[in-house]
Amino acid sequence: MSTAPRKQRRKPAVPPSAPSRDLDVFPNPAPERDYVIRFDVPEFTCLCPLTGVAK
Repeated sequence: MSTAPRKQRRKPAVPPSAPSRDLDVFPNPAPERDYVIRFDVPEFTCLCPLTGVAK
């Protein structure tokens, strides 16, 4: 186990934007193909397409 101190993240120069209720959509270029989508982010908020409730 390492005893090195952890690096602290820098605060962004500009604060993040306010949440949006917009959903960007685009056509699937290969509808016959199955996809696995992985989000690897420290924080993620999304809206349920059925209820519109944020998760």
